[in-house]
Amino acid sequence: TLRVDDYGRVKDAKEPAFKAISGSPVDLIVTDPKRERITKEIGETHTMEYVTYDIDGDGELDDIVVAPERKIGTYSIEVIPEVNALPTDTYSLEVTIDGQTMVLAAEIPIQDIPAEPYEFESKLNRSDFDNDGDVDLADLATLCLHWLEQDCDYPNWCEGSDLNYNGFVDFIDFATFANNWLWEK
Repeated sequence: TLRVDDYGRVKDAKEPAFKAISGSPVDLIVTDPKRERITKEIGETHTMEYVTYDIDGDGELDDIVVAPERKIGTYSIEVIPEVNALPTDTYSLEVTIDGQTMVLAAEIPIQDIPAEPYEFESKLNRSDFDNDGDVDLADLATLCLHWLEQDCDYPNWCEGSDLNYNGFVDFIDFATFANNWLWEK
C-alpha cells in the first residue's frame, strides 16, 4: 500500500504517473481508460489506490487517487458531495499526469458540481493535437491558431495547445511542442 507525505507525494515509490486530488468536502469516482473504477469505498484496485490525507493542513481530509502508470485514453472523474457538505461549501480538483498538473476545478460551490463527470484525454504525445499518430504541420497549425491566446482552460485547453495548462499559449508550450516535432507513433 502507498503512503502519502505532507505534500501529497507518494512515499516509498516513484512519483505516480497519474494523480487526482480533490479538496474536501467531496469524494471521487475515478474511471481509467480501461474502465477500471475506484471509489473511497473500493479503496484500491489493481492499478489505482484511493487515499485520504490532510495535504494542506486545514484539518480536513483531502481525497487522492494515484496510479503508478498512466493509461492511454479517456479518464473520467465524478465528484460526489460528502454527506455533511453544504451547498455553499467549495471543492477543487486537480489532476497530474506524468508530472504535468491541470486544474479542473478551483473553489467551485458544491451546488455547482457538474452533472457529467470531468473527462480528459491521456495521449501518447500531448503535442499530437489531432491524434493522428504524429506531430507535424497540422499540429503546428493548431498551435499557431492559438498562439498567445489566453483563458485556455478545462475542457479543451485551446484545442490542447496549452501544453502546460497554465491558461495561455506561449513560448513554454512552443518549447514542449518543438521538443516533440516530427514524433511518430
